[in-house]
Amino acid sequence: MVANTSKNLLIAAHQASTSDMWGQLNKFDVFISDIVIQEASRGNKSQAKNRLDILKDFPVLEIDDEAKELARHYLRVKPYPKNALKYAHLMN
Repeated sequence: MVANTSKNLLIAAHQASTSDMWGQLNKFDVFISDIVIQEASRGNKSQAKNRLDILKDFPVLEIDDEAKELARHYLRVKPYPKNALKYAHLMN
C-alpha cells in the first residue's frame, strides 16, 4: 500500500495481491495484533509512518493465553515455512 512497486516479478505479484486484499477489507471485521504494529513499524521511517497511519483505526487484539495455545496447536499440526517460525515467541 505504501511501498513502491518492486521490479522483482514475484514481489510485485505479492504487492498486487495485497493491494487487492485491502480493497476487500470492507467485507470483513478486521482486527490486528501488536505483532502487526511491530512489523508495520519496521523499515523506511516514512513508509512505516504511512503504514501505521493506515492501521490506526483497526482494533488491536491482545495476545492472551488462548491465542498462544492456538498458535502452538497450528505450529504442531500444520507445516509452515521457516520464516513463519519467527512468530514462535507467541508460544512462550
